[in-house]
Amino acid sequence: MNGDITIRLIRPDEAERVYDLILGGMHEENVPLTIYNSGGFALYLQSLLSLPQPFREAWYFGAEMDGELIGMCEWRVHHDAVYWNNIYLDPKVRSAGLGRRLFATGIELARTFGIEQLLLDVFDSKSRPRVWYEEMGFVAYQEMIWLKGINPADPQEGGMTVLNFPQAQSNQDAFGFSMLEIRTEQGTYSVGRLSDRYYRLNSVAAYRDEALLAGLKALDPERQLLVVCPEEEGLRLTDLSVACHSTKMRVDDPEAKAWKATL
Repeated sequence: MNGDITIRLIRPDEAERVYDLILGGMHEENVPLTIYNSGGFALYLQSLLSLPQPFREAWYFGAEMDGELIGMCEWRVHHDAVYWNNIYLDPKVRSAGLGRRLFATGIELARTFGIEQLLLDVFDSKSRPRVWYEEMGFVAYQEMIWLKGINPADPQEGGMTVLNFPQAQSNQDAFGFSMLEIRTEQGTYSVGRLSDRYYRLNSVAAYRDEALLAGLKALDPERQLLVVCPEEEGLRLTDLSVACHSTKMRVDDPEAKAWKATL
């Protein structure tokens, strides 16, 4: 690499470049399973970054060299953990230690907020990123499975109530993704809408709620289901096909290797 690299917060006008880094680094087959397939993510990110940092949980850090953003990472600060949501680098600077410098921003956030746990999710249990995370002290604690398929229910109204439809539809129209808050007799669920392709369900219980599936089918009969759940539970859903796997990882020991990184 030539030139000095500066690590700093990302600006709203860099949202398109962040989106390019994400799409350039994510496996192509995984993109449709995420909000990054919506086409409106850059606009969403620009809006998010326009909110002053003290008012949002998401922290976006970028690496700049010669006036160009060559890497990014995203952290979300919760009350008991700092969650590492993304890290993507320009191919020309991979394997040059920049990832560790971006990782150090999360260490600093954890120290600033007095938090002793880092969390992340990584696609594919045997992937190169997972090995890198393990080298920095992360350990796997749960294997997840992503399942997809048609909605098997017959469309039926009256069994579910959408609690936030106007707000969710505004987001869907503007950004191409949204979250529906839905109540049935069985419970209350957060159901994602990813572009015009999937409803995302985050539990086997949601998939087994007949009123929920029937209502979703009535709301949008063409939209397929994407179920993300612990692998041991998802393997019982034999009527769905496997889209991919992911692993939940964490560092919760202040003396672990990952915590020795400094800015």
